[in-house]
Amino acid sequence: MAQEVLSMDVDTLHPDVEESLYRLHVGSQVKYITIEPGTFPSDILPFPMDLLPLLPHLPPGNWVEARVARDSSGNPTAQPTNTTLPEVREQWHFNRVDALSLPFVQIMTPRVRVVQYASRPVVSKIARFYFEIPRMERETAAYRAIKGCGVGPELLGHMVEGDRVIGFLIEQLHGRPAGPEDLQGCRNVVMSL
Repeated sequence: MAQEVLSMDVDTLHPDVEESLYRLHVGSQVKYITIEPGTFPSDILPFPMDLLPLLPHLPPGNWVEARVARDSSGNPTAQPTNTTLPEVREQWHFNRVDALSLPFVQIMTPRVRVVQYASRPVVSKIARFYFEIPRMERETAAYRAIKGCGVGPELLGHMVEGDRVIGFLIEQLHGRPAGPEDLQGCRNVVMSL
């Protein structure tokens, strides 16, 4: 079955000490793989095209997370875990959009992409891994707080993997980042909230 690395978190400075995390598209599902240190050569971990052929067979089923490590014979094995992954609990928008359904326009950062939605480019922002969920919670709450105030992009919906909320879609704004010369204007906007 075809596999595609959607996201990864690899500590290239300490690959023999830290676990490496991968978010894979396998068939129609998203699977999260944790590779234990020392399982594969450290120079392969940051390169999905080199790593994917080395991964052990991933067992079929509806599991979402597995650990890959070497067994007592020294062979890499995948052990699915019965884990319920965390999700963004701050869910207030009626619209839900499948994170895998939108065509990419541009990658801005590992978590932020411009995607095509409703015939226009918009910004998709997701929590790729469990440790990014708290940040996404805060950002989603902030968009709820400024909804209708005219001070930021409009939130267009929540991004989901299956039933789990992992991010949001916002309208794409064009302009420049704020700088020191914009401080008073920023203060005025915040005071108006």
